Amino acid sequence: MPILLFLLGCTRPPAALDVRLDGAWHSDTRTVQLPTARGVPDTPFSRTITVPVEWSGGAAELELAATGWRVHVSLDGVEVGQATGGLWPARVPITDRLKSGQHVLSFAVQGPAPDNILPGSTLQPVSGWVWGMPREGEQLARGAITLRLGPARRIERVEARLIDAGATVEASAWTVGVEAGSSVALTLVRDGATALTLTGVVGEDGMARATAPWTGPRWPDPGGLYTVTADAGEGARRQARIGLRASEPRADGLYVNGVRTYVAASRLSVSEIGDRYALGRSARVLASEGANAAELHGEVVPPWFFDAADELGLPIVLTPRCDGQRVQGGRAVEVPDSAEHQAFVDAGDRLARDALRSHPSILLWTIEAPLQDGHPHDPEYAVDGLPVLDEHENSNFPEPTLPPRGIPRGKTAFYGELPWVTTDAPGFSFAERLARVFAANVATGDGLVLPAINRSANVAQDRAQIHDAIVAAGIPQLRVDPERRGISTLLVRVSAAGKPVEGAALVLELPGQFPVGAFSDAVGIGAFEVDYAGDATVRVVGGAPTPVHLTPGVWRPGEWAPNASTIGLTLP
Repeated sequence: MPILLFLLGCTRPPAALDVRLDGAWHSDTRTVQLPTARGVPDTPFSRTITVPVEWSGGAAELELAATGWRVHVSLDGVEVGQATGGLWPARVPITDRLKSGQHVLSFAVQGPAPDNILPGSTLQPVSGWVWGMPREGEQLARGAITLRLGPARRIERVEARLIDAGATVEASAWTVGVEAGSSVALTLVRDGATALTLTGVVGEDGMARATAPWTGPRWPDPGGLYTVTADAGEGARRQARIGLRASEPRADGLYVNGVRTYVAASRLSVSEIGDRYALGRSARVLASEGANAAELHGEVVPPWFFDAADELGLPIVLTPRCDGQRVQGGRAVEVPDSAEHQAFVDAGDRLARDALRSHPSILLWTIEAPLQDGHPHDPEYAVDGLPVLDEHENSNFPEPTLPPRGIPRGKTAFYGELPWVTTDAPGFSFAERLARVFAANVATGDGLVLPAINRSANVAQDRAQIHDAIVAAGIPQLRVDPERRGISTLLVRVSAAGKPVEGAALVLELPGQFPVGAFSDAVGIGAFEVDYAGDATVRVVGGAPTPVHLTPGVWRPGEWAPNASTIGLTLP
């Protein structure tokens, strides 16, 4: 039985805390480890949690990152809410229900409708207006599951980014219930050491923002990854793992931290990437092709993927969705525009922007325009009658990150897809075709997504041709060979009388950063993943702290070496 631990006499408001719920979850027929890289049965999953007094009484919401598609959340057998997720997190408020004591927390993901499954397709089915759903009879739970706690007076989100070509750091906090004119301390921390402290003042809109000169390391230098913390007092606080990168479109192309960078991205499918090691192998393949970035196109992507891309120095071009498609008569067709459709798209833009807008791995966003937009494309770049998509200047939707230029350009600024997927025709040459594109686009454009070669019978030859064309055009190369630091993992085994304890509340305290929480799962294990190296303490709420030392994993050329520490805590 779970053991309930209280801090008696606790009357102060609860402080903000992120409590991870990764680990063993149960259905009626099986137990799975979540998050997972694969689909799991389309059935509710649950686990037991025991909420201490000090974690109750404030605002609470369950956040499920990278789930597909609509999430239904229940507490003690009663549905408390639902939300639409996908590439971005789904958040369900549970404030009124989460009291101190033992609870059974459950969630289920609504599966795809039968008419949204392509018959005989090896791709993931289409659901609503987005690719990235699990197959029929499955659901996705590929990102972290987090219980976010805090007082009614709280900080919803915090971020930091570089501006002014990387010369200035801007830190921001979004507050709720914090009085206008109040101060918010914004701090950049690395391994307990403070790199920069700023003070923001809350405006009438609840936003606090501050800027300061920045001379420190910048992404993709792994030393440029920090934790940014925001503290408005009285328990109103929030932190996030961030990096520092400024992407800026100018008249002559895309600039990253003040350096002009032409993006030659290769399409990357994350469906078979379950861990950092597999991502590292994929990055090496991209580098052998000559690419200097990866493009994610309508994928359901867990947040660890973007953090791991930071650790590898892998830039990302993000197309959050394939908009406007559903299945009719066994084939994907465009969805007629409607007010409901537009509202759905706009909400998706806002969610994606808020979730990933400051992530350093993302160089630019592209939002795909419908093929029928009637925009005239240069026929030189058309193949088999298909237009080349100019994703970020022909978009009918607001850009979350890169605003429209409004600057006349002789050629398109970014080629979202070069539709050269059949490369076995006599006389076909990737090098020749790419050379023509580069000659017209490198001098003024932002970049392109390289043509797919996975259907070619000559993959090695085609990859070599792409590499040679990129090198000949003087495009900067992707480097994945430097040794880079990753995250630290701590597993805490909680037991009593020789048996594992489920639902025990745990807190990991890190110097210079805010605490993070976890609940032990069915086999008594609470898991923490943090971007931190050094000494820390962990405790069961109500118990004495136990010293721990966290050592990060390391990426060395050709190998990802994770590093997990395990300790045991015994309850009386």
